[in-house]
Amino acid sequence: MPNMSPKKILLLDYYSEKNRGDAAIQVGLVRLVRAQFPEATVSVVSSLGANQSRDLPEHFPHTREEGVAVYGGLCPTTVSLQESNRFLQVKAIRAFVAGGSFLLCVALLGLLAVRVPVSLLAVCMPASFRKTIQILAESDMVVWRGTNFRSGTSFLRDAYSTFFWCFQPLACLFMGKPVTCVGVSLWLPRTFVARAIYRMAFRQCIFFAVREEESLGRVRSILGGRGPEVVLMPDLSFILLKELTGLSSSSTRGDQVGVTIVDRHKGDSAGRARYTRVMRAILNEIVSNPATSIVIIPQVTTRSEDASGIIEEILSDLAPRARDRITIGVGEHSIEELVAEYARLDYLVATRLHSSIFALASGTPVFVMRYDEGPQWSILSMLGVGSFVVDYRATDERDIVERFRSFRIEGAYPTIKILENFKMYHEQIGVVFSQISSAYEQWTRNKQ
Repeated sequence: MPNMSPKKILLLDYYSEKNRGDAAIQVGLVRLVRAQFPEATVSVVSSLGANQSRDLPEHFPHTREEGVAVYGGLCPTTVSLQESNRFLQVKAIRAFVAGGSFLLCVALLGLLAVRVPVSLLAVCMPASFRKTIQILAESDMVVWRGTNFRSGTSFLRDAYSTFFWCFQPLACLFMGKPVTCVGVSLWLPRTFVARAIYRMAFRQCIFFAVREEESLGRVRSILGGRGPEVVLMPDLSFILLKELTGLSSSSTRGDQVGVTIVDRHKGDSAGRARYTRVMRAILNEIVSNPATSIVIIPQVTTRSEDASGIIEEILSDLAPRARDRITIGVGEHSIEELVAEYARLDYLVATRLHSSIFALASGTPVFVMRYDEGPQWSILSMLGVGSFVVDYRATDERDIVERFRSFRIEGAYPTIKILENFKMYHEQIGVVFSQISSAYEQWTRNKQ
């Protein structure tokens, strides 16, 4: 029997590793693929456009440290360019650029759909984009790094964002490539256009894995009984965290409490004010113990998610003595540095999902404030800490503070059970991921 193992594997749609949660997922996926297909050459095409190829080392340090070549994507992007380009600071110009990118991507998909040769398309492209489309065309199998597929806040935004979630996978599918999709958390699509785009992409995949049960049901609903079987495969960051922590509780903890903060309140001044009040109240509770200090940890350092403004707002009304015991972390910590820092904490107050996951993998208790309705938060329930997660938008502010007080004094945090769950899901990821080999072999037989 001929060898049906893919020789060139493309990992598609990697996101900026300035978000260390994404970095951990992406490194975990690289290691899974190499363990499953040790003879294959692995490369990455990112969500960052090939026009920003010079920025790739800054955004993908962890994947590059794995010895994987990272290429820019097929869609032109302007990530982090507003600060250096005064024209892009004008909203109308940004909208024009975005519209132009959309039209170019639609045109490219149309040409690929009618089987225009890739070699002909490549001739018409700038050099960086030409290299990307050649990498796609030469791959034997594509692993689409699914993510947190959010719904848009309006009809147009929902359709627009969904199109770009699925653009590069659709390009690969129109080239006739076998595409597997892993790591999806799917918000409820708001429009029939979004559902149609997802259906077109999802049904053609040869393997499909989601991170939690809520997304499992939504993807199956979109597929409507056609396409690949949808399976549950927990968050891929567990692979790397198992290697870094051994999934055991640290025995050396101090009197320092960690906090992670987000600023996801664009256009929601009431939500921002509520979040600021709640966080300020919790910080006051923490520093009421004179032996305790606080460190605000930078889990994400992308410019688009800069939280420095809201941090200053939260701290502005604290007493000087309290503020003196609060350190604001600066710089970009590696995954390893973040995990080590979380392991030293007494506990963590988190409003970032993967800061919670990093800390829990180190045996550190976590009190979580979720900032949206996305299904990804149920990963924490899978680990056994759902009762320590509150939605600050839907919970009375005084009740949040009371629940935080109970968390501090309860003394019965389920650390052992959490670590057991981590180990169970780590094993489950390996078992489920191994099914990709069978899916690829079946696809190859059907093509013969």
